Amino acid sequence: MIENSNGFDIEIIYYQTAIEYLADNDNSLRESLGIAEEMGFSLKNLSSETLARLLASQNSRSEFQELESEINDFFEEEVKPLEEESEEEENN
Repeated sequence: MIENSNGFDIEIIYYQTAIEYLADNDNSLRESLGIAEEMGFSLKNLSSETLARLLASQNSRSEFQELESEINDFFEEEVKPLEEESEEEENN
């Protein structure tokens, strides 16, 4: 649902901001170039802003996936006892 509504798309504008993001997160540009290649970009269509945007969006997606597991685990631990209590009350 979040993916379909472009919820992970991160906009990075301005050259300096893009260069700083890439320097901090993908100094060699391997990861961002790999993402661009997977998405069908050609070198003609790439800029530092595009690479930074693709990488930031991928990082956002990855961070969410990590948190999603933790959130699901939390609710499983919290909701399951409540469901069991509710079943016991219904049986009594």
